[in-house]
Amino acid sequence: MAAYIVDYGTSESRAAYVANAAETKELVRVIAEKTSITIKQVHEIRHALATHSRLGRIIWIEEANQLTIPAQNALLKMLEEGNAEFILTCELAGSLLATIRSRCSVVHLSREKKKDTNTGEGHDALGLVKMAMSAPLGERIALAGSVSTDREEALAWIRRLGRALSATLATTNNISSQEILGKIETGVGEAEQQLSANCSVALAMQHFFLHLPRTK
Repeated sequence: MAAYIVDYGTSESRAAYVANAAETKELVRVIAEKTSITIKQVHEIRHALATHSRLGRIIWIEEANQLTIPAQNALLKMLEEGNAEFILTCELAGSLLATIRSRCSVVHLSREKKKDTNTGEGHDALGLVKMAMSAPLGERIALAGSVSTDREEALAWIRRLGRALSATLATTNNISSQEILGKIETGVGEAEQQLSANCSVALAMQHFFLHLPRTK
């Protein structure tokens, strides 16, 4: 069976894509418990698949970037077995493990150009990142310290940054700028993985800032 990652767009447009794909099938929706999708929830998918469905099933993992690392590794085994059709939706495919991405077809929806309620804060985060890209390593660590060490607040910050990057990419035609923004997007995905996996918030943010591309 097929497996897809659907990213970009909005949560509404991603949900609409899934609804259209599951029009004649049974839909099993998996969402986060509190701030993450756990390995227990992934194991529950296997139990659901053990029962027969006359229509066939689509397993929809909503905001798949909230899968913990153990949960992604457990899901990987199911993707390899190919016993069901999976659709993983998220803002950025890069927020998922490379092993997951390699086993899925990626569907990019149209990037959302319209500003949302977090646009201002997102672009403030982007401004901090731009400052760090021209700063020496010591200053980058100091700038990383300006992000809250509260896990949920740090996750909210990195996700706002991801939305700001998507909006900026949507209006950027310069190839060099697109490459730089793409590298930052990858770093955002890695940072979100680390924060969702309960790694040290301070260390995750330091790693993100230290590995930003260098500009003059």
